[in-house]
Amino acid sequence: MIPFFLKYSYIVLILFLLVITTISCSDETDPVIPPTEHFEPEGWVIRDATTKPILVVWQGVIQTTWNSTVISDTLYAPLNALSDHYTIKFLDINKNIINPPADTDHEFGWLITNTSMLDIIRDNPTDWAFHLKGLMNGTTSLELQVLHVGHVDVKTPKIPVIIREDTTAYGEPIGLRLSYELDGTVLATATNLTSTGSLDVQKDSLTTVHIEVQ
Repeated sequence: MIPFFLKYSYIVLILFLLVITTISCSDETDPVIPPTEHFEPEGWVIRDATTKPILVVWQGVIQTTWNSTVISDTLYAPLNALSDHYTIKFLDINKNIINPPADTDHEFGWLITNTSMLDIIRDNPTDWAFHLKGLMNGTTSLELQVLHVGHVDVKTPKIPVIIREDTTAYGEPIGLRLSYELDGTVLATATNLTSTGSLDVQKDSLTTVHIEVQ
């Protein structure tokens, strides 16, 4: 006959093993849905709307020349307006352009050193693209990131950003207005919440009077 204290010890040991097993299993990756791999490019390329590189990071260093061409090591943000549309691409070990990861586990992230001076505006929350918007004249820095299920896979060094006035830049559009170009008569206005006016087009008409969009 097993003494009572030994029976009690066995029960405690079994319960302890069950708890450890449960914790281990909960931490394991689902074997049916394996995780996506880490994205580890050798470099970053920030390109403008013409696909021209405006800033390049290679193996953790911001470049001052690229493909035998002088390139800026600083980004610029217009005060109270939007910069050009910037698109992010990456570089492989052979310095070939590669696209951002397309799976849903990876996201575009960033870290602004002084958020009272600079903001990032995105046209589409799933695109690897952005505008810079200056909030205050001065200089801050920006770190771009690739997020993988919540943690940072890879990041750039802190990129200097100079915020300055730019009379050629515009703020975020909040609506549009259609009017006759000839005399300025307003036909319709619209925002993301409301719209007023209308457009009348005659049946079988080849063209309308020239309409301007603002």
